[in-house]
Amino acid sequence: QNPKTKKYPIHLAAESLDVENLQELLGASRIEVDAKYEDKTALFILFSKLSAKNRDKTIECIKLLLQSGANINATNEEDIPPIRFLVDLGIQTAANEDERRSIEADLIFLLNTYRVNVDFRKGTVREKLKAHFPTIAIPEHKHDVSLEDLKSQLNTSKIDESRFLEMYQTYLQLASTDGTTFEKNHTELMYKAVEEGSLKIVQRLLENTSQNFWKQQTGEKLLAMCCNRGHVELLIILLERTERIEAPLLSLVVKQLKNCKHETDTEKRNRLTGCLDVLLKSSKINIEQRDEQRHTALYYAAKFQENEATLKLLDSGAYVGDIKDMPLQWLDAELLRCHLDDCITSNGKDDDDEEFEVKIDLKNFSLPPSVHETDYTRTLQQMADMPHISKLLLHPVPASLLMKKWHKLQPLLIFNLGVVSILFILAYMLLRQPESERSVVLYGITGILWFYIAGREIVQLHLYGLRLYFSSFSNIVDLGFIFACGFAPFYKKIAVLAIVLLAVQAMLLFRPFEWFSTQLVMFVKIAKDVFWSLLLFGFLFLAFAFSFSTFFGDSEYSNDGVPSEKNDEHERKFQRFEQDSLAIVKTIVMFSGEFDAGHIPFHVTPWSYFFCGLFFFCCVLVLPNLVNAIAVSDSWKISSESELIHAKQKLIAIDEYQKITRKWQRVKMRILGHRKYEDLQKRILSVSFKPNATNTEKAYSKFAITSLLMDDEDSPKFRTSSHAIDERIVREALKILRKFIKRECSIESRLSRIEQNLNHILSRLEDPVKQ
Repeated sequence: QNPKTKKYPIHLAAESLDVENLQELLGASRIEVDAKYEDKTALFILFSKLSAKNRDKTIECIKLLLQSGANINATNEEDIPPIRFLVDLGIQTAANEDERRSIEADLIFLLNTYRVNVDFRKGTVREKLKAHFPTIAIPEHKHDVSLEDLKSQLNTSKIDESRFLEMYQTYLQLASTDGTTFEKNHTELMYKAVEEGSLKIVQRLLENTSQNFWKQQTGEKLLAMCCNRGHVELLIILLERTERIEAPLLSLVVKQLKNCKHETDTEKRNRLTGCLDVLLKSSKINIEQRDEQRHTALYYAAKFQENEATLKLLDSGAYVGDIKDMPLQWLDAELLRCHLDDCITSNGKDDDDEEFEVKIDLKNFSLPPSVHETDYTRTLQQMADMPHISKLLLHPVPASLLMKKWHKLQPLLIFNLGVVSILFILAYMLLRQPESERSVVLYGITGILWFYIAGREIVQLHLYGLRLYFSSFSNIVDLGFIFACGFAPFYKKIAVLAIVLLAVQAMLLFRPFEWFSTQLVMFVKIAKDVFWSLLLFGFLFLAFAFSFSTFFGDSEYSNDGVPSEKNDEHERKFQRFEQDSLAIVKTIVMFSGEFDAGHIPFHVTPWSYFFCGLFFFCCVLVLPNLVNAIAVSDSWKISSESELIHAKQKLIAIDEYQKITRKWQRVKMRILGHRKYEDLQKRILSVSFKPNATNTEKAYSKFAITSLLMDDEDSPKFRTSSHAIDERIVREALKILRKFIKRECSIESRLSRIEQNLNHILSRLEDPVKQ
């Protein structure tokens, strides 16, 4: 078979209509006469090429193939028999008497010499022969049941299952083909039966399938066909037989659901939903299986706004993160919130019982075994960056994950904060003391801490790479401090820069702490807005500065009429706007409130009073109030989102440390040659706590994390650890539980459950198969 065209040599020879070429090929060994290309045999191709011009050559080639054992009843995928083309040619040439007699002779020869089946497609060929060739007596042959006969039965609009099963039994008894050909024919029948959704026929065909049939991709193709057409019962049966499934079946079902939006598609939509349920319950299906575009089923369900499918996938533990495109960007915020609420459960005891335990399921944020390129902090970071769901970062489910990472980071953060604080004090002491009085001990401690920061940055630079390293502002500050300290002994003023950079680094280290994060964000936000506002009105400052320089720059007398002394030349230039640069500075100083009107020579021109008054109104009264209004507005917005800002600042700090931890894990994995992910690749399954426990120092003080280490997929290890928990998480979790209990007890909820049960019973009664 040609790997590109998929044609066999027998097809090429038939298309050439060269008798000698075809005869030479048929004389060779290992030639399969009935090999199919696009479900057409070489004999079928010859019949389809029949025309009045090439009839003689074509008939000669047809007879040659028939003498070599070609099957004259081998139909194509549309169940059209080859003989039909010769009949149609006779009908078309009815006006030519000689041509018609020649075709009639060919038909008589073929019908009497070979067992031609004229009953395909409900006997279409037989009817045409009777209508247009009434003189031809159609011989009644006792046909053996062939593959084409069985396929013809499956191609009818309404399959007669009993008739097919009877013919199939005869086919099995008469089958004399080798194992490979039989399996190939059997596969064609299976495809047809699954496509038509005939349960009885598929079950009968399955009785004669070999183990090799399921080891190939045939099983996956049949499952995909079931998912595309919504054959639930067939899907259940075929799932049991198929050993290995790598096809993205869940994505296929979700894509089909997208195409069933119309009311007329309700029946198919219900069947597809049934297929989705079957796949999600099967242990053979990987819920994170990706298609050719590297997307998961949850991604498509969220993107296509298939809320029911989305909830089913989330309830089954679909991972909301992704390497390429996260499903979070498409998820409806209210739908996600409802699902996260359902992830919070209790052990059923009263909420005032000492043994009352709350469990938070984290399955949607736990890393699948196949994901090794990221961790759940990236998912939380994506949530923080998406405005429509960023507030859900405060929900107890993602907040528990954030709290777990924060407990691991906090000691390291406090240690680095201590290093920076000590360095700040030591740098100040060394800078203020005379060189002769500086202690060697202070130099030694400062040097040790400096080498610690320098070594830390070198390691980060090696693990990150240049692009990732310089993308962090904190790293740039650290690098600036290292170089400033290095040159400080030679240039004393550079030590001042080192102290300033240490102060900035200390502010960045304080950023994740709740009592400082909001103020820092507020400071940065107000600074940005005020800067851009002043930059916008900078033209106004320049205009006034140049106006004052023009009016007062040439004045030779002070306000008391006494010429200025040379010792006060610089002050005079500043006060009299004599240079453009000094005029700009003086105008900015006047904006801050130091108007110093006594030094302004208003007597030079009457216009000076107007311009000074205008400046006072615009730049001293209006602009400061505008800046204050911007600051108050920003402060109010940030204060209203203080909890969310605190969570985001924690995430930023965690992400910076996670980058180097992630890189180190990969280096360790390459060195040790194993895939043990102690922290990053640990699958966190749940968080639980007992809010009423009295055996701890403080209520809500501890919570347990159950995690799964993927050291060995066959024998997973579970680990439980305890950490302090935020009271806000406990408070919100209890609030959700109480709301859920209240909702469950409502009359509307009971009626809804009764309606769901009735709909389920009706659907089972309407299904004749399940009856």
